[in-house]
Amino acid sequence: MKQNDFSLKNSDYSIFAKMGKKIIALCGTIGSGKTTAADFLRQKGYPVIDCDDLARKAAEDRDIKEQILINFGKEYVIEGEIQRRKLAQKAFGNKAETEILNSIFHQRILKLLIEKILNIKDDIIFVELQVLNKPFADLFEEIWIIKTTAQNAIKRVTARDGRTPQQVEDILNTQNMQNKQFNSKSRIINNDGTIKELYMQIDRILKQILQI
Repeated sequence: MKQNDFSLKNSDYSIFAKMGKKIIALCGTIGSGKTTAADFLRQKGYPVIDCDDLARKAAEDRDIKEQILINFGKEYVIEGEIQRRKLAQKAFGNKAETEILNSIFHQRILKLLIEKILNIKDDIIFVELQVLNKPFADLFEEIWIIKTTAQNAIKRVTARDGRTPQQVEDILNTQNMQNKQFNSKSRIINNDGTIKELYMQIDRILKQILQI
């Protein structure tokens, strides 16, 4: 299948399966340990596409900057740069503003993601993202969700990023609400223990899918 033949309207995992590709979502809220899991998969030789990198690239798009100005105000685009953290702090915890932000970014990120997938030759490709929702969910043959307690997540993020506990809690509440709908068809990986225990769970699942 040529890249130009791929339509956003038919972007479900069966299309990739016909191409011999297994696309796996690696999800987890802020502070869950998702990036640690992604780094381990990279060390094992698997390609991992980081949707946060794609979001940064999408934020360079002039049309998206204009939409942010219109919907959120000039204080969120300074010297031609979208203030992503400030924007996230405003939107998270507010369902209506989160939906507006998603409507601005998601189609552009999806297009960039599909382009990335089509340019990777490997049979198994992981996609790292914090929140799984439409239109992304249909891309994935499998969903892996890295889970940890809110207490652990808040402790990790406040130490790492300098955010306040309340800011982290607001983000967690929004992300958990969006990911919850996919729990029933996901592989849940618990990350309340050691890094070694996290790696052992990932290795066990990799062994299972490679035997299928």
